[in-house]
Amino acid sequence: MVITPRTISALMIMYAVHRWQKDKAEEPYWKHPLKVASSMEDEETTVVALLHDVVEDYGKVEPHWDGFAEMMRQLRYCDDAFHSALEVCSFLARYGSPIDTNNLERIINAGDKSSLFEGLCKELNFCPAEREALSLLTHDKDKDSYGSYIKKVSTNLIATKVKLADLEHNSDVSRLPVEERKTKDTKKRCRKYRAAMTYLKCSLEMNFDLEISTPHTLVKKCT
Repeated sequence: MVITPRTISALMIMYAVHRWQKDKAEEPYWKHPLKVASSMEDEETTVVALLHDVVEDYGKVEPHWDGFAEMMRQLRYCDDAFHSALEVCSFLARYGSPIDTNNLERIINAGDKSSLFEGLCKELNFCPAEREALSLLTHDKDKDSYGSYIKKVSTNLIATKVKLADLEHNSDVSRLPVEERKTKDTKKRCRKYRAAMTYLKCSLEMNFDLEISTPHTLVKKCT
């Protein structure tokens, strides 16, 4: 994870949007994008990794910004990305907020996903590749099957790198309650994730024509 004013701004927005959202194990959801971002190696992928679920999940819970003191307290106790959290806290303590609180409130209270997306792109001065990456990572389940979604993600390098880290973290069944780790649904979901990861890795490494024929089956053709 790269610490810059832009990545800190992205973190603050992500934290506010996901503040009260929980994952399957009832852990704070914002720990997930922070974990994904912790494996990124440049500013562009870090920003998109932090925000990769913000638009898709917008509206699931009420956005809430509870100030620097509470965010820094939460980050200090984030086991999943401890070193990144310490770096963020150090930056904020030294330089203060890189984003005006009024702008932050305006963005997170956009009211709809489209307005939120445009607000993010404007506030963080997204380049075309970052804008495209965030759009591709936002899965509209009413328009695209999972396989179609993964194929679209593979067309953008930033989105591909972020999605691989996202899938790897989501494949970690230790994040789930013990009773859910070996269920049929969990095994099926992990197969789907492994197929998607194979597809995306191939798209990075060589020119493969891949087809995900079902959500959990990978059919591969070498060109």
